[in-house]
Amino acid sequence: KAVWILALILLVFFVVELKGLSHFDIGDENAYFYMGKLIVDGYLPYRDFFFAHPPLKLLVITPIMALFGFNLIMLKLVPLICTIVTAVFLFMLMRHKFESFSAVLTVVLFLFTKRVMLEATYFLGVNLTAMFVVIGLYFLAVKKRFLSGVFYGVAAVSGLYSVVPFIVILGFLFFKKRFWRFLLGFLAVFLLVNLLMMIVSTNYVDSVYKYHFIKPKVEGKNFKIIIDMVKENVFLFVLPFLLLLNKNKKRLLLVVSVSLGYLLFLTQIRLFGFYFVLLFPFLAIISGYSLASLIKRLKKNKVMVVGLVVLLLAVFPFSLYGNIKHLYTFDFVDFQGNSKIVDYVKENSDENDKIFGDVLTVPLIALETDRDIAFNLVDTN
Repeated sequence: KAVWILALILLVFFVVELKGLSHFDIGDENAYFYMGKLIVDGYLPYRDFFFAHPPLKLLVITPIMALFGFNLIMLKLVPLICTIVTAVFLFMLMRHKFESFSAVLTVVLFLFTKRVMLEATYFLGVNLTAMFVVIGLYFLAVKKRFLSGVFYGVAAVSGLYSVVPFIVILGFLFFKKRFWRFLLGFLAVFLLVNLLMMIVSTNYVDSVYKYHFIKPKVEGKNFKIIIDMVKENVFLFVLPFLLLLNKNKKRLLLVVSVSLGYLLFLTQIRLFGFYFVLLFPFLAIISGYSLASLIKRLKKNKVMVVGLVVLLLAVFPFSLYGNIKHLYTFDFVDFQGNSKIVDYVKENSDENDKIFGDVLTVPLIALETDRDIAFNLVDTN
């Protein structure tokens, strides 16, 4: 029954997200798509153009660009599929460690969180990273530590922010003296990929590591973003406190520690809202387990159970409706002026002319008009 419920939840989520697969929007994803085109044309990242991240997301984009060209739906399917796979592994993890009820609650709380719904069709790479982090967590739970380490290594060459949960988990395993296999699995991937990239280009370390340390912070912005994330995704920030009512708090000590460690990390960097997508699987685990445990404890008190269920059914659908409405009236709306700009560039330039400008808009226009960006300077950050 739980598997059929999971299938229904995933189907509903997929249908809700369908419109997001075909809309044009300004943002970093278009820069990554254009970089994939450059690789297809024979250029190499770090050597021939600046790229500020480890290589995995470009290695995913490039074969899609090679096979389908600039096909927006095929490209945007990647983060959507990654989000769904993340949900499946969350379900498997929770059912292995606890039971089906908490597994279903965890998946619902994760998928229908506003930020997860928003980023599910934006190829920023965080969905890819979160998927590998959760898969790694699952294999850690089933005591396949080397394989878990491998997936955390893959996550790290997708997005460096995944190193934070890796370090927290490594610390836990170190105190239990069970860390070697996990560490070796991580290093087998992380060191190999980084060494290969350093061979490809001497600029790799500057681009991927040094660049992020010298980026200026925007003072006061982090606090506002955190407050906004709490307001927008209130269930995942409130429900974890139910764990305080649970007698078996230690069962989730690792997950709580990763969550706190990652939150602390977010306060120390130049913060963007999509970074929270990596935190939400962990908060969903705590929330799903805590809520399921509370309902079980109140099982004998039917009035309390009914009251709690009615409260959730009154609040959650209202929140979900608001999230979907926001997606369809704001986030899934095409970039205004896009077609006019595309037509203008096509009519007023030759195919061999190059274009140049801001990272948020120009890569999209370049892809739609089949014009090259001058000097391969895709990312003007």
